[in-house]
Amino acid sequence: ARYELAESSKGHHHHLVCTDCNRIIDYDDFIDDEVKLLEQTQKKLSKKYDFNIESHLIQFYGKCAECR
Repeated sequence: ARYELAESSKGHHHHLVCTDCNRIIDYDDFIDDEVKLLEQTQKKLSKKYDFNIESHLIQFYGKCAECR
């Protein structure tokens, strides 16, 4: 198991996780279209479920370059 201190002030936290070696890559270098999509998704979820979203964590699972 791996643990990471989550900073609540960040608001956005994203990882690429290798399913073979368990390497975790932090991902935060978004282009404008990706930022817009995240903001739209957050607004829709907030409205749909009447929920005040303060932060989120997104993880993508796959194989890193060394494990492919």
